[in-house]
Amino acid sequence: MNSWKDDDTFLAKWLASGLSKEELREFESSKEFNEFEQIARLTEGFEVPEFNIDAGFADLKSRRRNSASKAPKKAVVHTLNKVKIWTVAAAVLIVGLVGVYFYQTNQTGLIEYQTAFAEQKNIQLPDGSEIILNANSSLSYHTENWENNRRLTLNGEAFFDVKTGSTFSVNTDFGSVTVLGTRFNVKSRNGFFDASVYEGRIRVEIDTISRELDPGEEIRYEPGKPVQKLNFEISESPSWTSGIISLNNVPLNLAIQELQSQFGIRVSGAAIPDSLIYTGNFSIRDAGNAVMLVLDPFGIEYSYNEHTKELTVFN
Repeated sequence: MNSWKDDDTFLAKWLASGLSKEELREFESSKEFNEFEQIARLTEGFEVPEFNIDAGFADLKSRRRNSASKAPKKAVVHTLNKVKIWTVAAAVLIVGLVGVYFYQTNQTGLIEYQTAFAEQKNIQLPDGSEIILNANSSLSYHTENWENNRRLTLNGEAFFDVKTGSTFSVNTDFGSVTVLGTRFNVKSRNGFFDASVYEGRIRVEIDTISRELDPGEEIRYEPGKPVQKLNFEISESPSWTSGIISLNNVPLNLAIQELQSQFGIRVSGAAIPDSLIYTGNFSIRDAGNAVMLVLDPFGIEYSYNEHTKELTVFN
């Protein structure tokens, strides 16, 4: 006889990832495990508020007792084995959690994501499209009528893998990108806009300018400067999704701003001339080394404090 079937707190501990290795191994080898796992998968990807599972089950049992006390004396009682009771309880609990999730998000219908310095976040949209949100970035969209109105707002940088469907739009402060189904990267931060295509085709609109891009093409824009259309070597995804920031022919000021976004570095001191152009790579795992790789090629004097993350430029 499996011990987990006789433990009234077992399922709660399983949902809360509180089982020991031995308990989990025993449970996964049972024939009922797949049934429980399918129910739990309903909540995969949801972000719900903190929920006290034990209290939830206690409340469920209390309501069952209250309901039973009010039932007619001659009510017909159907007996279930304990595993089936747990299955029903799991379904009730998980549906309850899902209900809390939709209640909270659908009050305004707005979903928002924010990443901190040196943080990336994987996001799955309602249609199965996927996004990787880069550091120091924010993304938002409305869930209402999503199938026919796939619009997002981005501040920062993100890589999109979009499922075919209705028009998919990414709006930024400087321009918008529209697609039907494709893989592309958008960056809109610190007065700089860049959109590049890895698969499919996109349309970029900046003010009165509208351009269509094919794989291996990108658009760059800085206020006050002409829109640039460039070519790049296509890879599986942008290098930043693997922890490497790769910048090609950008103003050095933008490279320094990328250091700020990735590491939370504070910059002070002398101004950097706009004429200095940077091309190079650095890892997001070592701030000191990244600062060196960005500034040393220009012979700029500086000091960097790894503890306070303060960068001071002297010339």
